[in-house]
Amino acid sequence: MPVESGRMELDRATIAQVVVSVIAVAMFVAGLVVISTMYGSDSGGQVDISPEGGMALLGLMAVFIFVMPALGYMVERMKTDEDEAG
Repeated sequence: MPVESGRMELDRATIAQVVVSVIAVAMFVAGLVVISTMYGSDSGGQVDISPEGGMALLGLMAVFIFVMPALGYMVERMKTDEDEAG
């Protein structure tokens, strides 16, 4: 990555990786908020999650674990396609 006057230039693939990662993490955090709202109860300043909420949380984590590598693969594939074309 060339450096010009102290600033790094980012290529499209790097920007795509950052955007995809930020969106995925934001969706995960939104899922956490939804689960804590739907299955949580406020007791003494902390949120207690019901057993059903625990299963929903486990499902959310499993989906996140499977989706992140798939998104990474898609972004890397896009990068490889651009390298072959250019």
